[in-house]
Amino acid sequence: YWLLKAAEQGKPEAEHRLGLLAASEAPPDWVAAADWFAQAAAQDYVDSQYNLGVLYAEGRGVEQNKIKAGQFFSKAAMKGHPDAALDYGIMVFRGDGVKKDEKVGAEWLLVSAKRGNPVAQNRVARLYATGRVFAVDPVEATKWHMLARKGGRSDAWLDDFIARLPEATRKEGETRAQSFT
Repeated sequence: YWLLKAAEQGKPEAEHRLGLLAASEAPPDWVAAADWFAQAAAQDYVDSQYNLGVLYAEGRGVEQNKIKAGQFFSKAAMKGHPDAALDYGIMVFRGDGVKKDEKVGAEWLLVSAKRGNPVAQNRVARLYATGRVFAVDPVEATKWHMLARKGGRSDAWLDDFIARLPEATRKEGETRAQSFT
């Protein structure tokens, strides 16, 4: 009752929470979730901007629209949302609904990685390991892989890549991962 009252008064946090409630119903009411997220997003509520981007990307409660998804991910990423930076980075890297630019996409992945997103940390590790976009840097690849693993994101290919590195390189990467804040 009070949450609905607050939302009716235009309180973005209440609108966002009602969107979350609608999305968590069994079955989810994606249309209601999208409506509530849109109201909060219009007031620059960053979590709603991200969630609305997800709904547009997946076509839940709204017609699938990668361009709109990219716009909402971009807005949320610019405000520091790590998951939005990951999703926007992937979209830009691939050119999925936005202009393709691997370098800019990789930079957004790095932003997300630095904010603790293990999926982004994994992607950044692979970029450093392969030399795609970033210069080959086995120490940085090791650092980001260790951080991603700590966050629950494993990668057998990177495990093998790092196992074949000289011990000093591995140790330096591990040291960087341990001192990462």
